[in-house]
Amino acid sequence: MHIKKIGMAIIGLSSIGFAQTDIATQIDTFWIWVALFTLGLVGITILFITSLQTQKMQHLHQSIMDKQLEMEKNQNLLLTNMSENIHDMAKQALYKSHQVLDKKTKSYRDKEKVLVNVETRLLDVTNDLLDFLRLKSKKIEIINEEFNINNVLNELSGSICSQFSGSEVELIFDIDKNVPRRLVGDSLHLGQTLKSILEYLMDQADLDEVRLEITMFDTYEEQVELQFQFTDTGMGLDHDTLEELFIPYYDEESGNFVGLGLFVAHELVHMMDGKLSVQSIEEKGNTFTLSLPFNVVENSDQRKYRLPEKVLIEKKVFIVDTNYNSALAVKKMFAYFRHEVTVISQDEFMKNMPNLTPYDIVVLHQSLFTIRLVEYLNKIKLEKELKVVALNSLLQTNKQTYVNDVIDAHLFKPLNQERVFEMIVNMYDIKVPVMQEEEQKDEAEQIPTHRKHISETKGVTQHSFKDFSGKSMLIVEDNVINQKVLMSLLSHSGISISIANNGQEAVDIVKGGEVAFDLVLMDINMPIMDGYAATQMIRLDSKFDTMPIVAFTALVLDSEIQKCSIAVSTHFCQNRSI
Repeated sequence: MHIKKIGMAIIGLSSIGFAQTDIATQIDTFWIWVALFTLGLVGITILFITSLQTQKMQHLHQSIMDKQLEMEKNQNLLLTNMSENIHDMAKQALYKSHQVLDKKTKSYRDKEKVLVNVETRLLDVTNDLLDFLRLKSKKIEIINEEFNINNVLNELSGSICSQFSGSEVELIFDIDKNVPRRLVGDSLHLGQTLKSILEYLMDQADLDEVRLEITMFDTYEEQVELQFQFTDTGMGLDHDTLEELFIPYYDEESGNFVGLGLFVAHELVHMMDGKLSVQSIEEKGNTFTLSLPFNVVENSDQRKYRLPEKVLIEKKVFIVDTNYNSALAVKKMFAYFRHEVTVISQDEFMKNMPNLTPYDIVVLHQSLFTIRLVEYLNKIKLEKELKVVALNSLLQTNKQTYVNDVIDAHLFKPLNQERVFEMIVNMYDIKVPVMQEEEQKDEAEQIPTHRKHISETKGVTQHSFKDFSGKSMLIVEDNVINQKVLMSLLSHSGISISIANNGQEAVDIVKGGEVAFDLVLMDINMPIMDGYAATQMIRLDSKFDTMPIVAFTALVLDSEIQKCSIAVSTHFCQNRSI
């Protein structure tokens, strides 16, 4: 009985165990299925996401390929139309040249003026095309060499002002005093980049002012980063235009190519390890910001243009310009030389003319010189030494430059420290320091400048040049600014003027015999062929033995004067004081 009960108990317990085992098995099976379902769901999700990403990548790749194909198509179209434009402009140049050559009554200078626009356009298009092709073939090389940043700015302002001559836009260079004068970098492509940006901004409609501000953005041990910031007062750009700003394309409506210069500039900046960005606000204007690294020549202070005498430091300067922002930039240039500068607006000056007696230098826009003001300035000059400077814009040098005996010097905007330095030195007719290769070691050394011819010709007015009416002059000068200044000063003299950009051009023009020049004004230091070699080449032909050749240069040494007057046998050598 007991055994039976025990057996029944064992059977009962076994039943319970088996039941529990079945339940556990069911539970485990359930979670296994849940896990498998979850894993499957995750796998399907991954596959779905992967498929979507693959599709997106395919679409993106296809989009990139389409854009590349479209860009190649546009570039090929661009190249084709550029070639056609070059061909058309060349035909136009030939046609106009034949026209002006047939008109014997026109002077050589008049013929030059007729052709210069076409020639300039043709050269610009050709240069852009070459740069574009070099970029495509990766043949542009960045060459880092020592250069003077003021030379780059001089060439830039000369080129822009020549291209946009007569424009009413105020072009301002605002240069921080800490910017090094001598740098190591690619000055050629730097100038090209700055020029492309300025060209674009100057072409904008409803424009009053364009400012280029140069500052020290960052410094390292032997390296500096300069920031070139361009701002204008134009209408700004819409979003679509801003997005495609650096993409060149052919405009079928106008029949011209657009954006090539900015495209090349953008690529050059990247090659020079720099950054170029653009911001624009509609109805307010544009801001181009260019940052570029440069090496400094040495740790010594290379930026300073040191006035040769202490008496020239801390002069009191009074400035009035038609544009107040421009006047503030001019103020910086004089403050660089530790001058005490006062600036007032044109309106304030016209309403109540201040007492100018306390000042040593008065800088006034040429439009402000009235008969009353000239009399007032002459009265002050009778009592004390007062220097009067007439201020004008290179963009406006096509207009008559005001000339009066009361004016001691002319300044042409946009300015930099170098041009103000040269003006001060020339205006006071003093000794100047010799700037040798090791100038930082001995900047105190001084050699007198040869100025006997300058002193002999003081008091000469524009009217005096009318005695030379009908004469022909060849100006040989590589600096566009100096070309424009000389052209402006002689614009009403009646002298027929031709321009050569280097010594080789001068030799070709003179020996070409199209014009019998009465005078050649020869710069000494020029690329391709300098003034010495050019003069020697000209003098090899005996028929040019009596043709006057005046050599001119900046702050020269005695040895250079001797080389100028003896080796090349010029009539006399003059110090440049433009």
